[in-house]
Amino acid sequence: MVANGFTIRPLVSDDLETHIKRLTQIYLDAFTIGSYSHNAGKENEPIAIEYLHKMIRVGGEALLAFDDGELAYPDYPIGFLFATPLTFDYLMLETSIPTKFNVERCRYIAELAVDRGHRRRGIARGLITTYVSSQDTSKTDAVLVRTNESNPNLLKLYDNAGFQKLDDTPLQHGYVKKRYFCAHLVDPNQDSGVNAG
Repeated sequence: MVANGFTIRPLVSDDLETHIKRLTQIYLDAFTIGSYSHNAGKENEPIAIEYLHKMIRVGGEALLAFDDGELAYPDYPIGFLFATPLTFDYLMLETSIPTKFNVERCRYIAELAVDRGHRRRGIARGLITTYVSSQDTSKTDAVLVRTNESNPNLLKLYDNAGFQKLDDTPLQHGYVKKRYFCAHLVDPNQDSGVNAG
């Protein structure tokens, strides 16, 4: 996908090793600074590197965003989306989602981050919509994400990308309320692997 001066493409075989330092930098910057941070400081680089690798090892995939105007393109990602099988999200087991969805036919947006200097350009939405539209509906019924309910910008982003709020909230860990959102790829009322419940 090419739009608004940026390109989105899937992670290919050598990309993770080629871009791991940059992806880790974006990840740590996004999730260690600001009111929505949820990881410890930048000293966690080895943990973040292992986490990004783990998402791919468990059957995940990723999209990378590149700025078409950057001199370093295509060697300098400015954003990413990592998605995994829904079973990767252990908190999902604390909800009624397994009784409502065939979790083996669902994908999960595990991580979405855009470099601070490139935000507000539609990159995150581009990553989400590119990922959702790339799913094979013969294998995938829905894409889910779990996010912080106190972040109105993120809620608007997923709403604008066609996600619907689910009533399922995992048990509260700390003080942050998390909520699941779903983008149905097939009619959930058809017999397509979604359990009646």
